[in-house]
Amino acid sequence: MPFHIEFTFDFNAYLRTQKLHLKHHRWQLILLRFQMVFFPLLGIFALVSAIPMFRDGYWALLGVLELIFGIFLVAFPLYVRWRWKRCFMRTRVGSGATVVTLDDEKISVAGEQARSEVAWAGISRCVQDDAYCLLYIAPAKFIPIPKDAVAPEIWPELQALIETHVRTH
Repeated sequence: MPFHIEFTFDFNAYLRTQKLHLKHHRWQLILLRFQMVFFPLLGIFALVSAIPMFRDGYWALLGVLELIFGIFLVAFPLYVRWRWKRCFMRTRVGSGATVVTLDDEKISVAGEQARSEVAWAGISRCVQDDAYCLLYIAPAKFIPIPKDAVAPEIWPELQALIETHVRTH
């Protein structure tokens, strides 16, 4: 029995699936946390410590450089979000509804302007959380399946189909 799942994949869904993807890549997750938490804290420290440097004319240039550095570090999470948004816009082919069809032989993905099919043998693994199921085609390429787009009574059958063809993490 084929399963047809229709959903719209927006930027918030993209962020959610990227975070799920990063949960299974420890060093990338550590780097992201470092960029989103430690950089702004270091930037705030740099901004605060730059203020006394302006009082002494000799250290004013160093104070300006530290001020610029502090602003850069505080704004770094905005840069990361902009980079993710740019990546999302580059990789999207249309913004309409996406239909994923799963049957015993293959997975078909059809969008507004593109269509592709992959045999189950081409799916290397499956990663899930409470909101998404990611079917990996390559180490950093996956087909997202939002669980809220699947009726709760159908999800166990779909889960069984996925588990028969793919190893789950």
